[in-house]
Amino acid sequence: MEQQPLDQVLALAGVLPGERVLDLSSHTGEPSLCVATVASSVEVVQPDEDLAHEGRRLASTLALDNVYFHAGRLQELPFDTGQFSLVMWCRGLSLELQPLAVFAEICRVLSPAGRVVLQEITAFGRPDLDLRLWELERLRQPQHLLFYTREQMSTLVSLGGLATAREEQCTLTQDFDYWAGGSLLTESNVATMKKVLFTLSPAHQDLIDLSFSDSRISFGYPLTTLLLRPRIT
Repeated sequence: MEQQPLDQVLALAGVLPGERVLDLSSHTGEPSLCVATVASSVEVVQPDEDLAHEGRRLASTLALDNVYFHAGRLQELPFDTGQFSLVMWCRGLSLELQPLAVFAEICRVLSPAGRVVLQEITAFGRPDLDLRLWELERLRQPQHLLFYTREQMSTLVSLGGLATAREEQCTLTQDFDYWAGGSLLTESNVATMKKVLFTLSPAHQDLIDLSFSDSRISFGYPLTTLLLRPRIT
């Protein structure tokens, strides 16, 4: 059975008791809340204060007092050098204007024997399909920049001073209503997005595993999860 996205992150992370963890989260920090039950402490850096506030609320609800949420730029992390044995960066690469600057910061705050778990949606490798899906993402999330190919991710990782130790693949299944409901889409935008999905060619619908029944629509993105180590020079 294929692992779920969060399960892949946790399996590759392999958090040990006493470790200090950094999560560069573009969401509400779900991986952080999971590893906090094992790690000594978890620092979470998010792009805005609203997400950080929601993360604090969830941590409080779960009675986790070793998770600390910050809002700020990933290119200027508020931590000293070599503090963390694990850094997680999940589904934020496609939103980042300066990925190499972020990788430089990751390498700075990572301990010499540390590791990084990077997870990102990757392109299908079909330009016409990838363009249509990119257009949908831009409607839903204007800060979305692009879908990286697996080869582009590998190049960024290498230029960022890291090397891939292990790679896993899975599918990120999206429920359309949930996927579209968290953004400020108009009814017209939603109708346009549904039309795009339904007018894809049968071959492309098969690739994204498009499914609709009882007014429920779902589809899937390819997801790549990498375990990274500092590159030995």
